[in-house]
Amino acid sequence: MREFKLYAITGEEFHQGRDLVEVMEEAILGGVDIIQLRDKKSSKRDVLKKGKISS
Repeated sequence: MREFKLYAITGEEFHQGRDLVEVMEEAILGGVDIIQLRDKKSSKRDVLKKGKISS
């Protein structure tokens, strides 16, 4: 298993008014190795779509 040095946890509720994809892209450019996308309100299908848009 790969070792991660910087782990980010995010979701739309954490940065209201900012685009989720933009925030995740900025995190990656800033050195994040892995992002955990949190979303307790959306369906599993919708969360998966959001994650795939970002990859």
